[in-house]
Amino acid sequence: MNEKRLKQYSKKKCGDLIITCDEECDDGNQVEYDGCYMCKYSCPLNCSKCQFGKCKQCQPRYELINGYCKYNCDGYEIQDDQENRNCINRINNLIENGHYQHNLFNNENSKYTLVSSLTCNLQDFGIFGYFYNQCRIPVIQYCKESLYDKCLECDEYYKLEYNKYKCTPLCNDGIVIEREQCDDQNNIQFDGCYKCQQSCLLECINCIENKCYQCLDGWQLIDYSCYQYCGDGQVAKSSMEQCDDGNYNDGDGCYECKFECFPFCRSCADRNTCLVCEQYFELYKNSCKPICGDDYIIIGLEECEDGNDIPYDGCFNCQFQCEKECQICQLGLCIECIEGYIILKDYCEVYNQTQIMDDEEDAQIQNKCGNGIYSNDEECDDGNLVDDDGCSILCEIESNWFYLICLIIIFQQSQIK
Repeated sequence: MNEKRLKQYSKKKCGDLIITCDEECDDGNQVEYDGCYMCKYSCPLNCSKCQFGKCKQCQPRYELINGYCKYNCDGYEIQDDQENRNCINRINNLIENGHYQHNLFNNENSKYTLVSSLTCNLQDFGIFGYFYNQCRIPVIQYCKESLYDKCLECDEYYKLEYNKYKCTPLCNDGIVIEREQCDDQNNIQFDGCYKCQQSCLLECINCIENKCYQCLDGWQLIDYSCYQYCGDGQVAKSSMEQCDDGNYNDGDGCYECKFECFPFCRSCADRNTCLVCEQYFELYKNSCKPICGDDYIIIGLEECEDGNDIPYDGCFNCQFQCEKECQICQLGLCIECIEGYIILKDYCEVYNQTQIMDDEEDAQIQNKCGNGIYSNDEECDDGNLVDDDGCSILCEIESNWFYLICLIIIFQQSQIK
């Protein structure tokens, strides 16, 4: 028996009009705002305070009538509201629009009543002698959310006016809608579009209804628009033209309506005043000079770059320089020394007869063919005076010298493998 009751209990569900232990109510439907929803007590629509599904207090501008919160249209005291509203005397429209008005009259025979300076037809509704009329609230176009006659939030791409009665297109969002003629996403004047309306450009000095009738000096008026032409001999004011010599020849100070700067100048105010030099150059006394010490050699202007400013180290101020005892220097090598000095091993040394003789003897020894010491006047020196071994008895390379080297290299590599 208990098992049978348990099975019957387990089959019960919300909406079967049977209240179980885990349900507060069950009205047999799933309708919201009717006092019971999902088997839990709920407040009716527009109710701010309720108990057990019964409304005790309605939201502002609503009245509690027969357990429901009805919208009270009375109280519109603003003249604009009075003129923009009227009453509808069909009772079936009450449910459709969801706005109600409640009035209690002492005179039951009254057919009309004055509500906020509006004359509205009355209809009997209910046994309590209440009279209901519907207030039609005007729809605010492009309004996403409203309260009474004011908009709280507009649709996308629209903005709310300060009085909250109107939604207007949002300018500067890049989207052209309704009465907008353009939208360049900025509020800059004289760029062709200002406040989402087409406008003339800055070079126009007489603009009527987006059409230009007169341009600045140097501009040509064509089809109500101003155009600049490089090469017409006139510098167009408020344009990118820096000069206009009436030709397209380079090297004459003005080319393509831009000042031609002097060499190595990137930007200039005129042909004689440089503002910015090219890379690896610096501005010095209105001239662009190579930057010495940047480890970058400018061919034709710099001979060397050693990255320091030490004199007599072979390169100074980006020019070749020999030691101070050198009288004639070429490419950093001394050719002739000053008096009292002699060139020894590419450097200027103090003249010393004994040292010179020793150096000459060393040179003779080094220059002897067959001693195995290679010198500048020998092509080779293999330490012997035998021909046909790659180096002749005259220390000259023989014709089969490279061939023998190749054979030796190949053989050695094969041995390694």
